Amino acid sequence: MSLSLSSSVCLCAPSVILSIDVVSSPFHFSADFVTMATDIRTAELREPVDVATYLFTRLKQLGIDSVHGVPGDFNLVALDYLPECGLKWVGNCNELNAGYAADGYARIKGISAVVTTFGVGELSIPNAIAGA
Repeated sequence: MSLSLSSSVCLCAPSVILSIDVVSSPFHFSADFVTMATDIRTAELREPVDVATYLFTRLKQLGIDSVHGVPGDFNLVALDYLPECGLKWVGNCNELNAGYAADGYARIKGISAVVTTFGVGELSIPNAIAGA
């Protein structure tokens, strides 16, 4: 059986929504033990890079200084990577508020990012961006 813990990242520009699923833990569970998945593509890399590190570093390079969102079970591991990538966390109490905050940030900076966990509240983010 294979289990992947995931979170969703949404990049917001004044008229663009890009959603990316981030896998934060590629562990395979068997009946007796847990082993790390090996990937033929990463076997030859000199220094493998975590998905969260790569994504947050690219966001910083694009000019984003703050990431908005709602913390949750499936994105807590990814959020630990924010400070080492030079990004600030702006926590919100729900996804609708995070969407409005990211929309306002994108109107000032040109681009923003929202990180949420899986749930029905994620449907509020496009509503916030569309209605802002």
